[in-house]
Amino acid sequence: MAWIPSGCRQIDISPVNYKAMDDLSFPMLTIQEKIPPPTSNVGWTTIADQELSDLQRSRSRLTQTAFSAPATVCFESRLHQWYSYFHSLSKIKPHYTMALERSHLKALYFTWHDSFKPWKKHSHTSIDSEKVAVVFNVGAVYSQMAATENQGTVDGLTKAFKAFQSAAAAFRYLKEIFGEGESVDVSRECVSMLETLMVAQAQECFFNRVVRAGKSPTNCSKAARQVELYYEEVLDALSTAPLNGYCNKMWFAHVQLKASQFYAEACYHYSLYLHNNEEIGEEIARLQTGTDKLRSTKRAVKGASSSLINVITKLEKNMNSRLEKVRNENYSIYNMRVPAAGSLSDLPTHVSKRPTPLKCLAALDHVMIQTVSYSCSLI
Repeated sequence: MAWIPSGCRQIDISPVNYKAMDDLSFPMLTIQEKIPPPTSNVGWTTIADQELSDLQRSRSRLTQTAFSAPATVCFESRLHQWYSYFHSLSKIKPHYTMALERSHLKALYFTWHDSFKPWKKHSHTSIDSEKVAVVFNVGAVYSQMAATENQGTVDGLTKAFKAFQSAAAAFRYLKEIFGEGESVDVSRECVSMLETLMVAQAQECFFNRVVRAGKSPTNCSKAARQVELYYEEVLDALSTAPLNGYCNKMWFAHVQLKASQFYAEACYHYSLYLHNNEEIGEEIARLQTGTDKLRSTKRAVKGASSSLINVITKLEKNMNSRLEKVRNENYSIYNMRVPAAGSLSDLPTHVSKRPTPLKCLAALDHVMIQTVSYSCSLI
């Protein structure tokens, strides 16, 4: 059994692959780690080289942990394992390369299951390709950590925001430092999509914090609009090769609904700003476009989680109630003309910066693991 640091957070594990976490008020998508098969160390059994033997044992421990099916998981412990293995790969790379060049060693095969299609396997002989898989898993663990935070509290939203940002930073590092992977899950297109998805979910946490803090309707609307734009970017990626038909259909439904949800949220909060300024005609138009978007998307998508459908239904109900009230006010008091939806200008947005590549991964290429591993895992 893997050593678990004291005070580390644990959760019950269930076989949840690529679905929104239905027990949360704010359903989020998580990423499953790539897993090495239990008999993946082909050609490793006769290694006499001490350094490579140490690497073999390190990888074997990861394999045993992945297939031990523990009742609980500690995210900090998993991060420490991946960071440690990444650092081992960085240290061994020059030695491994030299051994291959001098024909002292046959190329070793590193095998992994595909994250999105676990029944598929891919093997490679490159240390850099092995590091790609490890960095992918760092981002995956951060996504799982974020999604299990209690987003019903400000503290939980803050922790989830930071963890999603760390996940995005890991995928950013993977994209910028290593470039193209050797399977679809670590392709440039997939990694870019995952980075944007993690940023979208981080921005969603930011939006919920802004609303809970009672910020102005314009600030809430701008934050919601930025979430929508990120989800639209993810939706475009999921609709384009090589990802169209690759990811679980539930992902497409989830992201499509999320984009519509936050467009409607932006419309709703902007309508409050318009009401305060007695621009009732445009307020009605904004509420109408938001509810129309929700209704049409909910009718079109299939396979989304029940918790997300419940969120969408509640938002649609609130917006319809608000729309009916404002229409009655306009009829009896204001008598303002309602502009056509096509004449409305784009909603303003809050411009947020994407996270920079995860710095501690770069540090692990150069310094001892003991000095940085826990500061990385507790970002």
